[in-house]
Amino acid sequence: MPRAPVQARAERRRASLLDAAQRLLARGGVAAINTNAIAREAGAAIGTVYDYFPNKEAVLAALLERYRERLKEALLTALADADDHEDALVERGVRAFAQFYQREPGYAQLWLGSQLITPLREAGERWGQEFAELLAPMIRARPRAEATRRPISPRRAQRVARALVHAVSAVVTLALREPARERAALIDEAVALARAYLALPR
Repeated sequence: MPRAPVQARAERRRASLLDAAQRLLARGGVAAINTNAIAREAGAAIGTVYDYFPNKEAVLAALLERYRERLKEALLTALADADDHEDALVERGVRAFAQFYQREPGYAQLWLGSQLITPLREAGERWGQEFAELLAPMIRARPRAEATRRPISPRRAQRVARALVHAVSAVVTLALREPARERAALIDEAVALARAYLALPR
């Protein structure tokens, strides 16, 4: 029984180190993160960082996982609040995604970094796969025109969802580099892109 407070303290310490890494990421991107910088930002000894993370890549992977959980929650909430009309689902999903990017300034940099840093590619790919799995059932369930009544196979739906996740992510990432007015216009384009892609015959 005495282990519970120790475990709780350890979880809080680990979270504080990730908070420090997240602040560094938001200020200076992936290049700003290293174990010494994290220790300074968190007000901790360098040895404390190594107690929880063997290297920079482990910190980044843990941050990516933290963001993934938060984004999943944001998307599920947005989709639950939308009605069953496909356009509403698409719009709410894309806009929730864009809002998350704006609310979590380090996320876009980390997501892009995950495409470039070899040890993080696998984590980034799992991220895309998981969100594709959330979308695939909706794609299979969407109404079909009479000329294309044949249902989409689970494999094709997964592929369509995966392409959509990465396409929308790219446009939203581009939007966040722009001034506010152009940013809003590009997010509108991301919504239009998603609607048009899903409307294509399969």
